[in-house]
Amino acid sequence: MRTGRGKVVWGYLVEVLLTALICLLGWRAADVGDLVTFFHNTANSWMVLIGAMFTFNAALFVVFVQSLTTDFGGWLKWRGGDRVYKTACIWVLIIDLIAFMALIVMGYHANGIIGVVTIAWLVYTIVNEVTFVRNVMEVVGLNQEFRLARSHSSTIMGDMPVATTELGNDDSPPKLQGEMTHDA
Repeated sequence: MRTGRGKVVWGYLVEVLLTALICLLGWRAADVGDLVTFFHNTANSWMVLIGAMFTFNAALFVVFVQSLTTDFGGWLKWRGGDRVYKTACIWVLIIDLIAFMALIVMGYHANGIIGVVTIAWLVYTIVNEVTFVRNVMEVVGLNQEFRLARSHSSTIMGDMPVATTELGNDDSPPKLQGEMTHDA
C-alpha cells in the first residue's frame, strides 16, 4: 500500500500527457477557431456538467473522510494510503473549480488563447474525473478486501491496534486490542 512518491507523480504526469495528446489530436482533426467558438457557445452547458461533477466529487470526498474514522480508515492510514487518496480527492475538486471559472471567462471572451487554455483544462478535468472514479473503485476494493480478510482472520491489522466491538460494563469507549487497562 505504501505508494512511492514516484508512482504518484507518474500518475499525475500521465494525466497531463494524455490531456496533451487528446488536445493535439483534436486540434489536428478540427479547426482550433471552430473548437473555440463551439466551446464559447456551449460554455453554460459545460458549466452544468462541471458543477455536477464537482457535487459528485465533493459528496464522495465527504464519504471518504467519514470512512477514515472506521477501522478500515485506521488501517488505510496505518498503511499510508489515506494521504494519497485525500490528496487525489482535493485535487479533483480544485481542478473542477478552475474549470468552472475558466468556462465563465470563456463564456464572455471567445479569443484564441483563453479558448485554447480553457479547452485544454476542460479535457484535463475530464481525464482527471476518470482517474478519480478509478481511485474511488480502488478504495472500495481495498475496503472489500479489508472486510473479507478481517472476517476470516484477526491478523489483517498486523501490529496495528484495532478497536474491539465490545463495550465495557460502564459504557466506556471501546478498548484497543493489546491496550493496557488499569483494572486490578
